[in-house]
Amino acid sequence: MRYAKWLDHAPPWVSWGTLFASGVFTVAELVYMTLPLLLATLVEVLQLQLYRWRRLIELACLSVLVIGRVAKMGWVLTFVLLLFALCGARLSLPRSHETRLQVIFMAFLLFLLTTVANTSLSFLPWTLIWTAIASLALYQLNIEKNLLYKNNSNTSAPIARVAKWTMAATLLGVVIFLILPRPSVGWRPLPFGINGLTSSYTGLADRLSLDGGNPIQGNSDVVARILPPQEFSESQRRTLGSRMSLLVGIRLESASDGKWEMLRQTPSRQNISFATGDFSEEWIERLDTVECFVYPSPTGIIPTPYGGLQVFPPRNMRMQLTPAGAIRWSYPLARAMPFRFRFVSHKAETIDDRQIRRRGLKIADPATIEALNWSLRIAPRGLHPNDLVDMLVRELKTYRYTLDNPSGKARDSLSDFLTRTKAGHCEYFAHALASALRHRGIASRVVNGYRLGAWIPEGGYWLITQNDAHSWVEYVDPETNIWVPVDPTPPRLLMVSWRWQLSEKIGHVLDAMRFRWDRYVVRFSDAEQQKGIAWISSRWEKTKNIFPKPKTIYTFLGVIALLGLAFVAWRKRQIIHLFFHPHIPIGTVLAIHPLIRSTRLQPEHGETLRKWFVRLYKLRPDRKTNLEYLADLIESRVYGESDVDIVQPIKAEAREWRKKKTTTIRNSL
Repeated sequence: MRYAKWLDHAPPWVSWGTLFASGVFTVAELVYMTLPLLLATLVEVLQLQLYRWRRLIELACLSVLVIGRVAKMGWVLTFVLLLFALCGARLSLPRSHETRLQVIFMAFLLFLLTTVANTSLSFLPWTLIWTAIASLALYQLNIEKNLLYKNNSNTSAPIARVAKWTMAATLLGVVIFLILPRPSVGWRPLPFGINGLTSSYTGLADRLSLDGGNPIQGNSDVVARILPPQEFSESQRRTLGSRMSLLVGIRLESASDGKWEMLRQTPSRQNISFATGDFSEEWIERLDTVECFVYPSPTGIIPTPYGGLQVFPPRNMRMQLTPAGAIRWSYPLARAMPFRFRFVSHKAETIDDRQIRRRGLKIADPATIEALNWSLRIAPRGLHPNDLVDMLVRELKTYRYTLDNPSGKARDSLSDFLTRTKAGHCEYFAHALASALRHRGIASRVVNGYRLGAWIPEGGYWLITQNDAHSWVEYVDPETNIWVPVDPTPPRLLMVSWRWQLSEKIGHVLDAMRFRWDRYVVRFSDAEQQKGIAWISSRWEKTKNIFPKPKTIYTFLGVIALLGLAFVAWRKRQIIHLFFHPHIPIGTVLAIHPLIRSTRLQPEHGETLRKWFVRLYKLRPDRKTNLEYLADLIESRVYGESDVDIVQPIKAEAREWRKKKTTTIRNSL
């Protein structure tokens, strides 16, 4: 091909395009990525020969790694810049078959980085372009290699195969797209959600639907652990917990056909800011920041409390605001990732009337007309919106919270919940209230997130699991245009038995130990390990006084040893025979134990070994010859001090007795 040399440049540039389309990197970072590719293009145009400078170019590529770590860019960004620098270096120098393959492979790594972090439908064209370009480059390399070895200049490259391969990759991508739901575009052709194939487990969902009548099962997967500042008192901790009672995840504004889904036009939260700059850990801690450990999840959503927040992202992981008003990681998590935040104001989120109309926040779903009828029975027309919400919430608080889903199999689940069962999980309560408010002309939406979760005093943090996933409602106060959160779900009924309290206590201790191990050992951070050692030292100082005195410990260990010896003596009853059967040599007792166990005939007190064998062949005359021979063999070994083996003959005789026993049992059956 005439343009084969330019085809080598195409895969890195297409990978750069996928990085640009992903929206993960900033403009400055994208510009830095293009510099090596632009220099390689300039070298190709000017036809410069840089082979003698190859060592200097390779050192320049390694300097990217050093500069990235010194500048504390984070491993992901440093790795991306290093790959682009290596691509530029390979394209600037004379290229062999192997180096051209290396360029395609490095471009594939860059492309793979964007595919695992992007779930948008708009990313599909970039996938097709990259597949076609990479296939064309690989096929060209294969054709050139065949021509080199076969010396056949008449062979032409069947480029049509590249189109077939691209179409095959497209079909494969379509299948994967249908299997995995895409929350950002509302695409869900198969009846399952993010949390599993049946959506029957508790957890954060990207939509609200009352379809399905199966009970909801528990899910104890850890979502996050939130640690207050260490110097906080008990009252300060309680105040902080009240501010974080509801943690926002995903906001659902589109209501149709009995479902609530995300609306792409939802603006991001304006009262959240990300701190930029190089801040030391000690300086951040002095700001009374709250530490949050977020664990991997399919959504990548980070639950955050209400109010103005200043977020301090980790150096090696970027966060971003989604169009649905949620915060998520830019890259999928492989392990727990900590970050810090602090409350900077109580500023609430506002919305103007134009946004309410454009986003259809007052448009009611016709499928939820029963919510209107129910609200009219509870509260008459003409009430102030705040009074209307209070009356409806008070009525819903009288209903019963349950995960059994008693209304799930009804034709109209919402109507059955409001008129018959009056029992359901949190999605029923949020769906009923938000639908009723829209029918009454009040802008509202559903929020899927989490309750704060249990306080773990053994570890000093709040534990949030998928069992704490929750749905509630936000409505717009028409006088102030402020979004007001309201939770219509009644509290759960908790067990108070001593067994439940004991199991809860044990669970808290185990979770605290697991968290300390993950934080101070697995993460392998010097600062974290120093904190862990300090924590262990403080706990040891508090608990070492409860240990008993040495005399008590020795007595306890002695009793345990005696009980252990008694247990061994009971299991190995042949040891007792050493004391009560002096006519049987000591070394023989252990040797004949397999035969004693198979025959179930114990030697009597004062009985010699020969007399015991006589009793045996009286039970089985067919074994008389073998038993007499075995008795002579044992006596010659014990009394004659010969080296003849007696262990194997005894085991063989024991097997014959076991066979006879098995045959007898089968014949009786």
